[in-house]
Amino acid sequence: MAADVLRAVDIDRNGTIEVPEFLTAAANYQTLLKPRRLKVAVDLFDLDFSGTITLDEFKSVLKYHESDEVWEK
Repeated sequence: MAADVLRAVDIDRNGTIEVPEFLTAAANYQTLLKPRRLKVAVDLFDLDFSGTITLDEFKSVLKYHESDEVWEK
């Protein structure tokens, strides 16, 4: 299930989900991700199982190297 979500979101098939891919998936969640699959995707980002996704969790999972200013925006 989680692998299916990652494959659906990883548009360029490079094994990582970059911010543009994540945003595309989020914007098109009704067609790309069903509610159950979206829950799995959120759970992948919620590394401490707190029920929320922090900026540090986004950075850790996405491995997208940008300045803090970019992340804050």
